[in-house]
Amino acid sequence: MKAKYTCVDITPVSAILTIRSRREKVDPHPVNTLEANIVILCSADSKDVVFVNIDSIFSSTQLEKEILSLVADPDIELLTVATHTHNSPVLDSTFLKGALFDTEALDFVARSIADGVDELRTSPFEDVDLTIGYAEAVGSVYRRKETWTFMGKRWPPYSKTCSMVADRNRSILRTLSAISARNSSGGLEFILWSWPCHATSCCEDSDLSSDFPGRVRDSLRMEVGDGKRIPIIYLPGLCGDIRPDSSTLFSLNGERIYRPFARQFIYRNRDWTEKFAMKIAQSAIQALREGVGINTLEFCHTSRTEIEVSEIFDGDTDASLTMTRVTSGEFDILLLSAEVCSPYYELFREVVSDTTICSGLAGQVYGYLPADEQIGQGGYEVSRFMTAFDLSGEYKADIQVKVRDKVGQLYSI
Repeated sequence: MKAKYTCVDITPVSAILTIRSRREKVDPHPVNTLEANIVILCSADSKDVVFVNIDSIFSSTQLEKEILSLVADPDIELLTVATHTHNSPVLDSTFLKGALFDTEALDFVARSIADGVDELRTSPFEDVDLTIGYAEAVGSVYRRKETWTFMGKRWPPYSKTCSMVADRNRSILRTLSAISARNSSGGLEFILWSWPCHATSCCEDSDLSSDFPGRVRDSLRMEVGDGKRIPIIYLPGLCGDIRPDSSTLFSLNGERIYRPFARQFIYRNRDWTEKFAMKIAQSAIQALREGVGINTLEFCHTSRTEIEVSEIFDGDTDASLTMTRVTSGEFDILLLSAEVCSPYYELFREVVSDTTICSGLAGQVYGYLPADEQIGQGGYEVSRFMTAFDLSGEYKADIQVKVRDKVGQLYSI
């Protein structure tokens, strides 16, 4: 496969707001660097594929348009995916009605990425060979469970609701996938890895951080990259209902009386955060070292389809759920423009290839994509997220087959 690659620093140079800091700006002294990692793939189509992985909670159409307006030659297929770290600038002016959006941050990130792309496009493509490996990575947990919740001054005071608490009995995918790209001399050129989990392990609201994707990135560069700043892309997978298991049981006091019998999520200390990331890094290293070669073609191919959200949602919206496939032989990536919940892994296995890596958080994210079972249960990923994404209404019943079949169209060509 022919590719070229780089990484650029997008750490803010001035104080900014993050989703964790909310009303107070965070000083630009990061716990770890924020980056945009870029891989350009030579395409069999007319446009080269420019794949950009951004340390941000979301990418956005606005960011993509600005990048295209700044690059010397905008005739490219631009694909952006966020690492979903919550301790980073908000680059989407529609999220939370723009309350945390920073125009200067978006301009800086777009310019940094555009400069990186322009520099790459003046260099020749390299031939790279790919390997793919897998390892189990512990530390994540399903974050939905029906539990008794205090409902206020009414009778009865407790009611069972689907809440954002840890369900350690629910089986979830914990397989970490890792692809390495090496040159003809065997030198490591870039890494792409995926593991489904929200990037919410950071312990301090005031931290500016790329969270565990950044910590794993640093570790991989030291352990398998000979200390070189090689590009490392992290795809957050179908992580809509999965997060780091920092849960604990609380006694009946203070505000914790609201869910007295559930394992609630808390933000731990820096030592916990570091240990969590290092466990994931060790699994990634194992996957890379046990990787086997996969067959690729000289060029890649990109295909795309979409569902109007109004087809699966009762409400006034013009949003779309976009599905993009990038493939070259056995190299296969499926990207969706939503926070996709984990039951879709099993559904997509019915239509995708054996080596496909699936991920949400691509491009302009419209909100969460729950599965049918979850829609019947309610909860944050079904309805309570809507205010933040400026949605109103409710999901229709029986949507997951429609989504699966639409993905299947990309694999029947």
